[in-house]
Amino acid sequence: MEISTIIGIIIFIVLVVLILKFIKNTVKAVMSIISLIFIFLLLGGAVLYMDVSGFRENFGTTPNIYLLEKEGKIITGVSGLFLKDKDPHYLDKDELSSYQQNYEQGNLKEIKGEAYKIFIIKSGVFDSVKEVIANDERLSKEEIFSLLESSTTVNDYLEMKGISIDQRGSLLDSLELKDSAQFKGLLFSLLFGTAVKDNGPLFIFSQYKSGNIEIYPETMLFKILNIVPSSLSSRFIKLDSGE
Repeated sequence: MEISTIIGIIIFIVLVVLILKFIKNTVKAVMSIISLIFIFLLLGGAVLYMDVSGFRENFGTTPNIYLLEKEGKIITGVSGLFLKDKDPHYLDKDELSSYQQNYEQGNLKEIKGEAYKIFIIKSGVFDSVKEVIANDERLSKEEIFSLLESSTTVNDYLEMKGISIDQRGSLLDSLELKDSAQFKGLLFSLLFGTAVKDNGPLFIFSQYKSGNIEIYPETMLFKILNIVPSSLSSRFIKLDSGE
């Protein structure tokens, strides 16, 4: 056998060995990557499951804070809205001032306190609302926003309804409200409640996807909702209208 043939055979064997070794290492690398992806998906799925379960459990039982924001300013707010067995709490003047200061500093954690979530709501949420009806009283959306942005909300409301300003104290007392800031909170809760009632329980999340509502903390559930089509949102949330 010629030397060249022997050399060729040796080179061929070496190449085969190198190729087999390369394939073996590649397979190991691919399997390692697949294993890591599987572990990541498993952990991510577990976190998402706990997040969804926690949301279903807490949304209708633990107070959330709803804040109406315009151009960086907290106009009014309410906590405990949509709870089955508790009355909502409307932010008074001092609470609103504290929330505004923390909001400007980006300190949402301080605002959240013991609440489950903070929902920061922009006026675009109310595009579909025409009027609010409460206790046979009707207020248009435009009238409510005029009152919310006024510095003399209660007096303006009384004048709007043809009631003497002397009845200001009686009005607040009858509604069990502390000040004008809480009266704004009541108006806001009526407006927001009407929007949710007219559009269904998933309305909050469709508006979140549209950018009209910010949610803090924005956990994995909400990051997923921002990605998946709106038609799939109900499969994650599964809220009923009672919540």
